Amino acid sequence: MPLFMSDNGAFTAIERIERALARIEAASAQSVQPRGNDLALAEMTARHRALSDETRRALADLDALLVSVENG
Repeated sequence: MPLFMSDNGAFTAIERIERALARIEAASAQSVQPRGNDLALAEMTARHRALSDETRRALADLDALLVSVENG
């Protein structure tokens, strides 16, 4: 039997994800001083950006899904 999250639960989960993303973005925006391996730092920064973009797309998909469920 499929399990569905209540609207309240879904919105709470989305809010938690958005707060976590904001904390990650704030931490990444702080001045970072490379401590040796600039290539590793550049790769990690690129991965962070890709994950951040993917998270934004997933949240947009969730928002669209919630709207479609609300509209029947």
